[in-house]
Amino acid sequence: MATEKEIIDIFRKNLKGTPNILLGISSEMGVFNDAGVVEIDGENLLVVTTDMIGYKTHIPDIATPKQIGKKSITVNISDLAAMGAKPLGVVMSIGFPSDLETQYIDKIAKGMNEAAASYSTCVFGGDINKTDDIILAGTAIGKTSKKQLFTRNDAEEGDIVCVTGNLGDSAASYYAWKNQLSLSPNIKEKIFPRFLDPKARIRESLILRDMQIVSSCGDISDGLGWELYKTGKASKVGFEIREDLLPINDEVYEIADKLNLNPLDMILYHGEDFELILTIKSNKWDWLVENMEKLDLNLTKIGEVCSKNLGNKIILKSKTKINIENKGYDQFKK
Repeated sequence: MATEKEIIDIFRKNLKGTPNILLGISSEMGVFNDAGVVEIDGENLLVVTTDMIGYKTHIPDIATPKQIGKKSITVNISDLAAMGAKPLGVVMSIGFPSDLETQYIDKIAKGMNEAAASYSTCVFGGDINKTDDIILAGTAIGKTSKKQLFTRNDAEEGDIVCVTGNLGDSAASYYAWKNQLSLSPNIKEKIFPRFLDPKARIRESLILRDMQIVSSCGDISDGLGWELYKTGKASKVGFEIREDLLPINDEVYEIADKLNLNPLDMILYHGEDFELILTIKSNKWDWLVENMEKLDLNLTKIGEVCSKNLGNKIILKSKTKINIENKGYDQFKK
């Protein structure tokens, strides 16, 4: 079976764009970004993304139907956040097994509505079919302008690399669940919501997009390593990340230790954090730090943009510098 990247490349070769598509699968930089961009007029842009979750491939058996519905919205809104687009609405293509209980479906629908409302948008239509699995495929539509649009294309040497929130909570929770690790209620309450009920960083995106200080942006859905690779390819730069700056909860280290896993691998190559990874213009970072509290933002510097020739590196706490592999979560890999 082909990898996810190989499948995308097949479609890239066969699908052609039109002049009003500024970013899409057939454009040079479109494949590295989180959504497609359509030019409406000289200044306004429509941002469109689609993301699918299936019960067998994406949902742990401890997730409630309401959490499943909420996640199907969040994964799409997160892509709009990565592009600096204000959500306009979502349509859903839904597949249900014929024996799925009505109450279960009702709770999924309630979850969708609750999540959409939390992002100041709505689900306004879609399609339903009978399938062998629970399939929720959303298409989110957002609006931005050429000045406000975020892409992965414009990071420059010296820019500051930062992230919203903490990294690794979702991966640690996943491995704890998969290995049936016994955890205290306090640990579950702290990090499991990031696994079962993630949140898109649309609020932060909309605050930052008007400041003209962000040189690139993406959401961390497939691991920090893969997101750095995509931004590096799009902007033709490299990255130097510092392990000691990564915002990681103690509980992630605790779970990794119990399972004899490398916590850094969880963060670099697992994904599902749905945090934003941004590069901030170097001459604007100090101002942003000074005004972060006033702006109600929580951004953590994790490194800097460097020359493409240096590649993507991480400086470990031991001061050893190692390569960050160009890989992330790929559902087609066994």
